Parts: sequence; structure tokens; C-alpha cells
Amino acid sequence: MPYVAINAPDTPTPPAQTWTNIKVHSNGHCFVAGMTSPGDSMYEQAKGTFESIRRTIVAAGGCMDDIMAMQIFVTNLSENTEVWRARREFFAGDFPTSTLIQAIAAATLAVANRSFRSFPKLMQALQARARPTCQGAFSYIRL
Repeated sequence: MPYVAINAPDTPTPPAQTWTNIKVHSNGHCFVAGMTSPGDSMYEQAKGTFESIRRTIVAAGGCMDDIMAMQIFVTNLSENTEVWRARREFFAGDFPTSTLIQAIAAATLAVANRSFRSFPKLMQALQARARPTCQGAFSYIRL
């Protein structure tokens, strides 16, 4: 299946053969994974993660309203209201379907590339699936 990896212009490209944060299929389906952000609280990390997703989706030609489903992984389920507070800043109307999952730990980034930093207290990570609904979204991708 033909996919294109997309990186937001202001986001460092992941090192070769490690990961891709977003892949867009030629049919327009978009898959986002491994999105995280530093911060001292669940809210700060979630807000940063949603902003990273927004920039990446926009770089792929879409918008946040194109996101249909999300899986949010947190290390402390009791802080769910902080995730929801951040989410409300990026979505309006009908929110994407969503699953909140407590994980024992979230992986930390430790890459020997100076463009990437390690997030020692990572409390959350997010993945999402999108399908363009706006006319022209993702349409520039021809494989």
C-alpha cells in the first residue's frame, strides 16, 4: 500500500529506521502515532501533544476536525480531566471517538541525534486516525 511519511516543518525528522509520526495513504487515510511532548504536568504534556498533532496534520493538508479516532495512553488515569481540558482547546463540536488507557509507563525518547531530547517524566502518548472531510484535504498527495 502506498504511504507518504509527513513531518511538520518545525519538527525534526526522526532518525532513519526508527519511527514516523504520521503516514498518509494514497486514499487519504492518515495514521498518527507516538506523539508526545515534554511538560511538568499531565495538562502541559497533553496540550503540547495535541499541538504537535495539529501541526503535523496541517503539514499533511488536513485539520484537527479530520481526526476520527484517538487512543490516549496515560500513566495516571486519575488525571484524565487534565487530558480532557487540553483536548477541549483543540476540538469543537463532535469530538473524535476516544479511548483513554492507563499504561504502567510511557517510553522515553533517547536518540543520539541532537534534534531530539529525552523526556524523563513522560506521562502520556497519543495515536490518532484521520480521514479528510474538508474538500481538498490530503489531496495533494499523489502516489
